[in-house]
Amino acid sequence: MRTALLLALCTVNICQAQNLVPNPDFESTNGTLCGIFGPNEFTTTANDWSAPSQGTPDLFFTNIDPACWNYQTNSTYPGPIGLKGPQAPRSGNVMSGIFAFTIDGMEQREYIQVPFDAPLNIGMTYVVEFYAAIADYTEFGTNQLGLRLSTQQISIGTDGVLNYTPQVLPNSAIMNTSEWVRVADTLTATEAYEYLTIGNFSSDAQTPTTYNPGYNPQPGTYGAYYFIDDVRVERIQQPNVGQIELQANKKQLVKIVDTMGRETKAAPNQLLLYIYSDGTVERIVTTEN
Repeated sequence: MRTALLLALCTVNICQAQNLVPNPDFESTNGTLCGIFGPNEFTTTANDWSAPSQGTPDLFFTNIDPACWNYQTNSTYPGPIGLKGPQAPRSGNVMSGIFAFTIDGMEQREYIQVPFDAPLNIGMTYVVEFYAAIADYTEFGTNQLGLRLSTQQISIGTDGVLNYTPQVLPNSAIMNTSEWVRVADTLTATEAYEYLTIGNFSSDAQTPTTYNPGYNPQPGTYGAYYFIDDVRVERIQQPNVGQIELQANKKQLVKIVDTMGRETKAAPNQLLLYIYSDGTVERIVTTEN
């Protein structure tokens, strides 16, 4: 008796999902702003996003005057405030930036927050992610730059710590100044979450820091500063049996290849890839008893 074991099946149409984060890459703005951001300027400039505390998150642009402090990648701003570094946005022309830590004992933080296009469905599984890069010239890095999901807006009337537990944290301190680091997890919604907040939710005493060898001691380069880009919350779509059967009825087998990509014929006791006319691929092992 021959038994076929289907190991994986996923089609483009079935697995397509929507990012619930509006303006996930900060490209949609109410104009541009040249300089260091003050209170409320992040909220009034970045569409959909806001600062939920008295901290002052920044936006960095590649399409403004190079003499601006927040021009990327190589600003000609002369000072006196130190530049953060020449990091380019991960995508597009805009990225955000926040202090995850300033000076030990001051308990200062910056956060960014956004409402979802629709609440998360309880019991459904989502991929939750953002990309971070440590500023080249900042003093420290940390492993406490996290992401908090909430059912309502969270805020504080100072520039202090938002005392909440993040659902997503990096595995280690983010110290890469040349590459963007993905901070992500797969979560099952236990509540109908409607908001996302990024920042450091730990006190100074609970925030371990790692010295950045590229630190350039200038005014404003103290602490741990991070660039943020490309935020995503997306439901993981699972194909159901009816969809698989419907897709199977319409497709035709084009060829069979082995794991090295060589075309072959059906054979027992080895992993083979069945490629169909609709672009789907089935990984099949056929056993013979």
